[in-house]
Amino acid sequence: GDLMERPSFHSQPPSQNFEDASRSNPFLQPPEIADPTVVHRQLQLLVSSFLPQHDQHRKSQVLQYVSNIVGSHIAPGVVSNDHHISEVIKKRLYVAANPNPSSPLPPSFQTAEKFAKLYQLMSEKKSITNRWAILHLLYHLSPLSQPKSSSKEVQQFFYQSIGDDATGSLPSFPSYAAKPPSLDLITDAEATPSILGKPKQPEHAISQGLTEEQLLRDLIFVFQGIDGKYIRFDERLNSYILPPQIQASRAHRDTVGKLNEVGWLFRRIRSFLDTCKTGEVKRNSPFLPVKGLVGQSFCAAIEEELTDYYRLIAVLESQLPAETDPSSKSKPMSLSLRRLLVWMQDPLQRLKTIAFLVESSQGKNKVIQGGALVTELLAFTNHGSPFVRSFVEHITTKTIKPVMRMIKRWVLEGELLDPHHEFFVAEDEKVPVDRLWSDKYSIRQDVIPSFISKEQANRVLLIGKSINFIRVCCKATEWTMDRSVFQNVEDMEFSHAKSHGNSLGNFQEFINAASENVNRALMSLVFEKYSFMKHAEALKRYLLLGQGDFIEILMELLDADLAKPAGALHRHNLLGVLESAVRGSNAQYEDQDVQKNLDIRLIKSTNETGDLGWDIFSLDYHIASPLSAVFRPDTIDKYLLIFKYLWRIKRVEFSLSSTWRKHMIYAKDFQIRDRLGGEFQRLHLARNEMVHFIYNIQYYLMFEVLETSWENLAKKLKKKTLDLDQLIEAHAKYLKNIWDKSLLASDNLHKQLSSILEVIIKFCRLQDAVFNSATSVPFKKRGYSNLHGKFEENSEDSGEWSLPVELKSQLDFILKECQEKLREFHQSLLDKNQDEELNKLGHRIDFNEYYEKKEEKIRNPNGLPRRSDSLNSLLPSPR
Repeated sequence: GDLMERPSFHSQPPSQNFEDASRSNPFLQPPEIADPTVVHRQLQLLVSSFLPQHDQHRKSQVLQYVSNIVGSHIAPGVVSNDHHISEVIKKRLYVAANPNPSSPLPPSFQTAEKFAKLYQLMSEKKSITNRWAILHLLYHLSPLSQPKSSSKEVQQFFYQSIGDDATGSLPSFPSYAAKPPSLDLITDAEATPSILGKPKQPEHAISQGLTEEQLLRDLIFVFQGIDGKYIRFDERLNSYILPPQIQASRAHRDTVGKLNEVGWLFRRIRSFLDTCKTGEVKRNSPFLPVKGLVGQSFCAAIEEELTDYYRLIAVLESQLPAETDPSSKSKPMSLSLRRLLVWMQDPLQRLKTIAFLVESSQGKNKVIQGGALVTELLAFTNHGSPFVRSFVEHITTKTIKPVMRMIKRWVLEGELLDPHHEFFVAEDEKVPVDRLWSDKYSIRQDVIPSFISKEQANRVLLIGKSINFIRVCCKATEWTMDRSVFQNVEDMEFSHAKSHGNSLGNFQEFINAASENVNRALMSLVFEKYSFMKHAEALKRYLLLGQGDFIEILMELLDADLAKPAGALHRHNLLGVLESAVRGSNAQYEDQDVQKNLDIRLIKSTNETGDLGWDIFSLDYHIASPLSAVFRPDTIDKYLLIFKYLWRIKRVEFSLSSTWRKHMIYAKDFQIRDRLGGEFQRLHLARNEMVHFIYNIQYYLMFEVLETSWENLAKKLKKKTLDLDQLIEAHAKYLKNIWDKSLLASDNLHKQLSSILEVIIKFCRLQDAVFNSATSVPFKKRGYSNLHGKFEENSEDSGEWSLPVELKSQLDFILKECQEKLREFHQSLLDKNQDEELNKLGHRIDFNEYYEKKEEKIRNPNGLPRRSDSLNSLLPSPR
């Protein structure tokens, strides 16, 4: 057990602590003083048994010398365990009774058994309380401890100790001598000479062993990382050692070896702090400097702990007697190696913990800093020892303060003061203002402290980013955070013990309040000042062809221009047509901002020789900051791809409408109908089939895709707790839903539909060629006969016409190809893997099972009844 309470770095052991401890600890209480007369009489008998009777002068000198020894303050170097000393004596008695282990005679146990019985009787006497002292004294007075000594040698020792000069004085016995020999006296070689052994030389001689006071003074220096007079640091062994040539008892060496660990730990910690202070790696230092504000706070916390450690060293040093005071040598010291070992247990544990923290700050070939350093420190808070856990929390609380200041500054002001790149929010100063929201700020995943979750880190990033977006992009430079948010800031301190998942008390409430405040201000600016919904609806009406009258007029005005080759188009000419379309439709009532943003873009041609104006034409819509954070360039590009897709379908519908108008005109001319004959009806049926297909595709896209997606977007934007990231995400999902459901996401369906549209365009051109060919030959003149009043052919002009073979073969091929592609597309829509909405589209296109019957004929060319029909034939017919 501890001899007294172990002081920490923060507690100083003043002198009164020794008195308090001595009252409760029997080891520190002064021994009971026996009757001096009895002691003197026993010492006289002891001395008389060793010295001749006639030498009374020598007896008096020896008696005085022994009395000084008995009256000194020698502290035993072993534990007072009577059972241990009894076992040692029994073993010695057995060895003395059996000097030759190889003897064939059985060993003798009589002497050892006799001692065991006597020791048992002694143990039963409760009046004998100092059994260990008696056995210890008898053992060292017996020949067992010194087998080769004789009575003459003992007498010679006394004479040599006292000297031949009768008037000579006895050597003075020190008031705080070295500890007596250990009880581990199994062999003679290991036994330390006793008081009655070899006489001691003056204690200041190193060859004769160090005193406890000398070792204590050296240890005070070692505790400060400084080499002592005897204890020095060995670079090769990387430890403090007491050289073997210096004599000291084994107990002292063991105690010094344990206390040297304190100096080694302090030296290692001091090396780390010096490296961090200079910022340079020293030659003998195994540490890399920890940089940054967090690293400086970590070093400052360690320095503060070492300051308390220095106070403890100063108090311990004050317990040693002054070297310049001669009178102090005769006074007993209040500090011993045993007491020092006990008192240094708590500082040793603290230094070990600090050393572990220092080691954790050193990464693999790189310096850990910022939040990563905090994470490494927090790993020790899961330690099983309450002392280590509380101590690490104390260090971490001070280390984490720069991170907390950065969080508060970023969340409340939007300012990022991170010169050493320690904060988990990173800023790219090269990013322009128009990309502030998407690219300027990001998260450093490797420096997020473990007490902050990734979700909380993203919330912190969003808050500061929103503040900068409001001030820079929205031009609201006077906006400030609501003062109510600051109420939770003062109490936001780190405490790992408050909760397992939230180490910052009300940190979650703080970021929730700040997030709600800044998001409310930002959404008010986006929706009210900058009219987000107005521009989103404008994109829907013009780039997604929602404004039908405008699109119809624009397409009619551009028909002639877009039929030209792509290289013949000029943007400035098309802008005039766009203005005419705006003035001729309801688009003229749009807001002026919308009309200014509407523009024309000519896409770069991929086939300069074969592309027409239809292939490169596109409407465009310009959106400035801050709405450009939502409608980013890649988002507008996606709008343009959808526009090109819808514009192409609209062009096919426009071409079919133009063909229908021509067909209706020629349908009233009986000569054309007679000349075309069955081809006229064939063209009419094919065109109606195509119109039916295009109308169903357009209905699906405009109502089931575009309008449904817009309604879903509007519902999401009505949420009260909406931030800019959620707004961007909702708009992105809106576009993605349009992209996926409009067949653009499926390469197979998209290719099939594109090929059908190409076939329809070819059909429209071929029909115009057929009509032009039919009208190229003059018709016969017809009139009424004056005689009979009947309609008769005039024989003066009888033109003959027939459909050219080339046109007929092209028409047959296109109609057959169109039928095949429509049938394949229909089957693809009805695929089980397709979306339910696409299955419904397939059923609407084939509402009368026209394509299904054709598919059945292909699968069953012999005209055999289907299995379902054969089964139905077996059923009784209904009456």
